[in-house]
Amino acid sequence: MGKRRGSRSQIMVSIGLMLTATVLSLIAIEVGIRLFAPQPKYYQPRYLFTANAELGYAMTPHFKGVLQTPESRTTILINSQGLRDHEHSRKGKITIMGLGDSFTFGSGVETKETFLWKVEELLNKNHGDRYAVIKAGVPGYGTDQEYAFLKAEESTYEPSLVVLGFYVNDIMDNVTPDFTVIDGYLVPNEKLIDNFESRSLSWKQRISRLLNQWETMLFVVNRLSSLPSFRKLFLEYTIKAKGEKGNRMPLYGVQYTKEVEGAWHATMEYLRSFKRMVEDRHARLLIVYIPERQQVDMDQWKRIMAYYKLDEGLYDIMKPNTLLIDFCRKEGILFLDLTNAMRKAMDEGNEPYFTMDAHLTRKGHEVTAETIYREILGKRLIHPLR
Repeated sequence: MGKRRGSRSQIMVSIGLMLTATVLSLIAIEVGIRLFAPQPKYYQPRYLFTANAELGYAMTPHFKGVLQTPESRTTILINSQGLRDHEHSRKGKITIMGLGDSFTFGSGVETKETFLWKVEELLNKNHGDRYAVIKAGVPGYGTDQEYAFLKAEESTYEPSLVVLGFYVNDIMDNVTPDFTVIDGYLVPNEKLIDNFESRSLSWKQRISRLLNQWETMLFVVNRLSSLPSFRKLFLEYTIKAKGEKGNRMPLYGVQYTKEVEGAWHATMEYLRSFKRMVEDRHARLLIVYIPERQQVDMDQWKRIMAYYKLDEGLYDIMKPNTLLIDFCRKEGILFLDLTNAMRKAMDEGNEPYFTMDAHLTRKGHEVTAETIYREILGKRLIHPLR
């Protein structure tokens, strides 16, 4: 009996020592990674955004900070006009204004890697240093806020061409404001309670928040993210985590619900207002459709359909594109669809989207800039071009 107790005690001591050694090793690894290889994670710099009575919110002039995601760490510099842009001397220059949301802003890439910056470079390099591209993309903006911004700032910039970046989530953003500035942070409206009332967090949310701070895990995930097989697994997880509505499948329905139909009508009214305002100033409007990943990656589209057991006959992957093309044709608005250009880039092995983030990579911005530049040249959207 005494031997059994002694044996059990030794086993418990051994297990305790093993657990202690494991915990100490993990702590040592965590400290080492934090000191010598800190991992990028989702981090929004405080005070990048400020409340604005007309626009809901805007970016803070002269702000400087760092925006992090698990796949990128980028410097954010905001100029005196509240834009992620350099200070322009527009005297004697032909002005183009680019409007849009976080895709136009360039989440995940440096300022000089954004497609509007590259369009400006291409124009000035090939046609003389006389073009100014105003880079007015703001994360979270819908068409309604972009219209309000242009209305407020048009007389300041007097653009000859307005390039409006359009992403599919703009449709619902135009009827349901997505973000609010609280305590210097831009917060999704549906997550206000989760982010600012910690007592309301579920145990799953608490664990998720804790894991997001564990840099050892982030180190492993970030290393795996470069592997094609891991990208597929992560996309599979994302599909399941977002849910059918989170994957925006209602926007691809052959038959729209009343909610989506109403959002489309509101969006079209904003686009008509855009056209009237731009043409009243003797300028031109170009709408650029930026597809989301599932429209470009057919494997992802098929996985979404299979996971949620959706009837393919009830969904149309090109529904938003078709509606916008028809609308712009009827209204006489210039329209550029980037879907085929993005598909071509992906087919050639040039990934235009981040794996863990929906935004465009450097390659995605390059493809966008080159396609817009060719459109400007091909249709001579600004004069004079030489």
